[in-house]
Amino acid sequence: MAESRSFIAGIGFGPSNIALAVAMRDLGFDQSARFFEKAPSEQWQHHMLLSGSDIQHNPLRDFSTPVNPMGFFTFANYLKEKNKFFEYLNLGLTYAYRLEFADYVTWVRSHFEEWIEPSCVERLERTTGSSPEWKITLATGDCHFAKVAIVGTGRARRIPKVPGVEGNRAVIHLSDYLAHVSDRQRTDPIIIVGASQSAAEIAIDLLRRGFSNLYLVHRSFSLQLKDTSPFSDHVYFPEFTDYYYSLPPAARAEIGRELRRTNYSSVDKDVLDDLYRLRYQAGLAGEQPLRILNNHELVEFTSTGAGHALRIRERYLGTEQTIPFALTVFATGFLDMGADGPDAIPAPLRDLTADLITDAGGIDVSRNYRVNFARGGSYPPLFLNGLCENSHGLGDAGSFSLVSIRARDILSAIQDLA
Repeated sequence: MAESRSFIAGIGFGPSNIALAVAMRDLGFDQSARFFEKAPSEQWQHHMLLSGSDIQHNPLRDFSTPVNPMGFFTFANYLKEKNKFFEYLNLGLTYAYRLEFADYVTWVRSHFEEWIEPSCVERLERTTGSSPEWKITLATGDCHFAKVAIVGTGRARRIPKVPGVEGNRAVIHLSDYLAHVSDRQRTDPIIIVGASQSAAEIAIDLLRRGFSNLYLVHRSFSLQLKDTSPFSDHVYFPEFTDYYYSLPPAARAEIGRELRRTNYSSVDKDVLDDLYRLRYQAGLAGEQPLRILNNHELVEFTSTGAGHALRIRERYLGTEQTIPFALTVFATGFLDMGADGPDAIPAPLRDLTADLITDAGGIDVSRNYRVNFARGGSYPPLFLNGLCENSHGLGDAGSFSLVSIRARDILSAIQDLA
């Protein structure tokens, strides 16, 4: 069993910890760092890089521009380095294509290869003694020790706990979508669950691929228009993070409900219009490849030798029906650590759950994203990078909106410890 050491250990090297690495490089942070990533070769959102889909944030909200607009790792400099700056400007896009922004993420990450170890972290635990450190145990059995740990794994998938769903290999999450659709027959029945932007995008993608037996199932009456008011978008300002963090839990929850449609269970207007027109055009040809079953809740998944089926119930009438399917895609988003209980805690932290969770059922995190352990005595510094929506607001909801500013705040706190 091999052992290694660094000052900083980053668990995960997705956008949040990439932003931290950029901040370290830009600010000349001279302490040693190692990042552990189980899937270093995968593109950002690699199974949702759908044809024509775009990102949902201004591309200037990148790894660097909000804190260092003249930095090497800005999206604008990426375009320059790739010799497509003027072509991109000619597109007149408000939001970049998702495929291009994924390439930008890959380009930035490629400058930190020497900091990345392609390993899956099995467990995070503290060492004993007068000056405890973090012991990171890898799937290989090797161990790494660090003074500071930053968890930037991304959020756990939200899979509704419906009878029969667990272990059903024909049921997937949206983050695995492209890996499961390419080998399907165009007549295979496919169910999409959810009323999110991703649900609508997947429905559009399947229609354009020529699938003819689709169901979109969700609990609400209709797909809702996203709240894109410039006033509502102030929730993605750094000042809002300060305000939201200062509020008591009840007030945070109330604001969260009020502003939910800026990010959840809602769809951009261009995507809604596209989906509506595709269905209408199919109707003109006497076809209806996509049936929308609104006001329905999931009752039970069943599997037999004859195939798979989903039983659903109309929420107000109480009527039930059963739909056979070859594939069900949950476009139901991700769990919120601190609000969704132990299921939302990243796997490497599971052994720390008893000391993480407060008596109120949440996680106590400082404004600078450092965890305040509820019990268990002295712990080395642990920071949560991109996992603090419950305490820091929608800018932490798996979004790029404040990723560079959050990285700066975390690094500033770490520098005080060095």
